[in-house]
Amino acid sequence: MITTDDDSLAEKLDALRNCGRRPAKLGSFEKNLGNYVMKGNFIQSGNYRITEFQAAVLLGQLEKLPEQICAREENALYLRSLLESVKGIQNVRRQEGTELQTYFNFAFRYDKTAFGGLSAQKFREALSAELGFPFTASYQPLTNCDLYCPLTKKRHRISEEYQAAIEPSRFQAPVAERIFLETSVCAHHAILLGTKSDMENIAEAIEKIRENVKELQ
Repeated sequence: MITTDDDSLAEKLDALRNCGRRPAKLGSFEKNLGNYVMKGNFIQSGNYRITEFQAAVLLGQLEKLPEQICAREENALYLRSLLESVKGIQNVRRQEGTELQTYFNFAFRYDKTAFGGLSAQKFREALSAELGFPFTASYQPLTNCDLYCPLTKKRHRISEEYQAAIEPSRFQAPVAERIFLETSVCAHHAILLGTKSDMENIAEAIEKIRENVKELQ
């Protein structure tokens, strides 16, 4: 789903998902059909339209979205307030002026020095085991990411020079690597659809890990 206030960009985006066809103007079915036939395709693209069944399911689910957004926001703010007092845990900065925030993940920073040197990976595993909900690292940096392997695609074999230019390993991303390996802790947004008690359990589980850190090392 994409939103924009740029009419020209909206036209291109709509065409990209609809076989490159120029979007029809508002009006009768006959007028719209004629618009497609007369103007035709103007961007090379593919068929990225969802099916009617998928659209029906999506529309039904979207009715729940406003309530879920509010629930996630309320619980996220409460959880953040609980984590403020937990030594070795730092909330991700919330942009000043934010009135309502949506979430894909709930994330926070981890400092192993406050947990007896326990690695971030072992901390994530312990927290996942304690709460029965997966806590993971942030996404892998693009310099070493399973989802970004351009040289595996034939279409990128334009020339040796081009292949060398897009080779991910030629870049260095030490900050992103450190975040991924040493400090990031993330949980899927579904964890924010629980209760206030569930949020308290997360903070308590973190303290429990600290108390039993020697058994985890």
